[in-house]
Amino acid sequence: MKVEVLRFLESNINLTLATSKGTQSWCSVVIFASDNDFTLYFTSDPTSRHVKELEKNPKVSFAINHERIEKGYIKAIQGEGVASKLSLKEIPHTSKVYLKKFPFSKSFLPGLKKILSKGFRWQFYKIIVTKIFYMNKRLYDEGKRSEYEIGC
Repeated sequence: MKVEVLRFLESNINLTLATSKGTQSWCSVVIFASDNDFTLYFTSDPTSRHVKELEKNPKVSFAINHERIEKGYIKAIQGEGVASKLSLKEIPHTSKVYLKKFPFSKSFLPGLKKILSKGFRWQFYKIIVTKIFYMNKRLYDEGKRSEYEIGC
């Protein structure tokens, strides 16, 4: 089942990220890439609401749904994790993961040197996934969904 979940992550690009401040929650859609350890990566403006909130409360939840309209077709992921800005040493790995999924982004993503400098406005962030719920029609037909504890 791990391979199926990893394929699902690879075949989708939009992740709805939920953050919170106090008792108020917020959702944002980000474009993401992932690696084989279920770590999710995205770029975002550090002044955005979701980044400001995850900096104060790194516990996030997320949803990824397969954008296919077909009667009876259900495939989605819901998850929980801990989000943070990448450290400088993590950026080379993340750049490779991101460019593998989005090769076209090479044309507008600045070079590694600029990403590492303070001159690049958007920053890379990661979500260390702690729990994933994977749903598809086959599992729903059986009246259940698959839950995976990834780690803390």
